[in-house]
Amino acid sequence: MLSPEHERYRPVHQIILSQAVAGEAIAIRHLARMICLSKDLDERLELVQDAGRERAHLLSLRSVAADIGAPLVAAPDPYWDEVGRAFDSFADAGDLDGCYIVQDVVLECYAITLYRALETCTEPFLAELVRRIADEEERHLAHGIERVRRDLERDPSKVHARIEEANESVARVLAGWVREEDCEPICGVCGSVGGTCAKDDLRLLGMDLPSLQPAFAQLYGDSLRAAGLGAADVARWLARLIE
Repeated sequence: MLSPEHERYRPVHQIILSQAVAGEAIAIRHLARMICLSKDLDERLELVQDAGRERAHLLSLRSVAADIGAPLVAAPDPYWDEVGRAFDSFADAGDLDGCYIVQDVVLECYAITLYRALETCTEPFLAELVRRIADEEERHLAHGIERVRRDLERDPSKVHARIEEANESVARVLAGWVREEDCEPICGVCGSVGGTCAKDDLRLLGMDLPSLQPAFAQLYGDSLRAAGLGAADVARWLARLIE
């Protein structure tokens, strides 16, 4: 439960938890499609395990959300819907490697950035939960980086094309979502729960909003470089995030 100090921030904690539950639900949706795309039994089993971990995250977050009366919003969302369409374009083409780039690299970088930011400004019980989730997501990101590295050795041109598409249709959307200014258009959770963008409330809570977009870009760029992508290409992709 919220401490007396944070009771006045109940609405923003509710929005934070609703957003987190929505993000974990998106991950489960993506992994379900990836399981169906895989033709390798061991890979399918690994994807099932990944989906199980995301399910555990979602259930933990949903339990805390219920404790503080956070609504679990499933409204249309201009940001998640666009990300979903981009992921589906890879899945519909049967491009499992493209799905991995979206889910295991771009979206993991985004999730880790937000969870780490929440560690510093939320109630201790929630900060500890998101810290544990972020630790698991970092291990998942490491696996995603390794997969991109292997794909790059096998077919560099296809990897570059996939990242080009994922950067334009997913990373740019997410980078725009975490800019310092209020969201325009407003996201589905804030529109349904509070009616206005929650970034002013996040500032009151102590979140360092100006650092979010650079932190996401930094982690995303570091991940691409760790996978073996060239510095010039990575710099060009990152420049597209803040145009």
